[in-house]
Amino acid sequence: NYKLTDSDFTVKGFEAFHSGTVSQELNPVNINNIVGNTLAKYEAVQRAKRVCLYNFKEKKNPLKELGGFRRIFMAFGDPGCGKTMLLCAEGTETKRLCDKRGVPFLNHPLPENVISTFQGGSAERGWAWITRLMDDDKIVFLTIDDGENNLEDRNRQGVSAGVREFIGTFLRGTEGASAKDNGNSALGIYTNLPGQIDKAPLSRVQSRYEMEGAKTVHDFIDQDYLWWKQFLEDDPTFVNMDDPADYTYMADQVLPKNLVSYETEIR
Repeated sequence: NYKLTDSDFTVKGFEAFHSGTVSQELNPVNINNIVGNTLAKYEAVQRAKRVCLYNFKEKKNPLKELGGFRRIFMAFGDPGCGKTMLLCAEGTETKRLCDKRGVPFLNHPLPENVISTFQGGSAERGWAWITRLMDDDKIVFLTIDDGENNLEDRNRQGVSAGVREFIGTFLRGTEGASAKDNGNSALGIYTNLPGQIDKAPLSRVQSRYEMEGAKTVHDFIDQDYLWWKQFLEDDPTFVNMDDPADYTYMADQVLPKNLVSYETEIR
């Protein structure tokens, strides 16, 4: 093994290994530019605010001490309903709040090569990733996109040994005997097929919500507006879309102040 001085970069054998302490760049997404999915968007913004309440001096989050912090969550729904956009939007909002506080932020999605063909390799890579949840010197945002691939039900025929190894590290790193939770980290699982995820990782999920995408007439109007916005600015005659008489574009996509007002509105 060779490690560069004053760096997290390490060469192990013939593979470059990174401990994950350097934040990966996000595609910035404004939460209000996601169509529909009001409850999921509201939850994402609230979670970003809660995790950023972490006290670096005391190594504690007051909401966790009060029992109001749920760090492991899952968003599920059909392809194209906004899961990846929500992932980017929550990361964007968390980073914005961290920058406002002047505190370090780590965005660390699950690597594509975490499942190894070598025995023990998946467990080693998975553990290096999941242990970032236990870092107490930064705000941490971990994500698993297409969770059904890496957390596939172990009872299904043909599940690889690498997936079994990774699930084991996931379970130990989230609620194992040595798993530490100071309230400064969040882990999101995003999937199209929640029914294919192993039941043990699902038992770790503290909050889940369905992503349904556009549902109302105004949602579909806003979706068309986002799709054709650039063309409308360049050449309005190219799209030839009439503006709605009684609705302002994207008005329904603004988050409610609280869930009480939202529930009252949809009644």
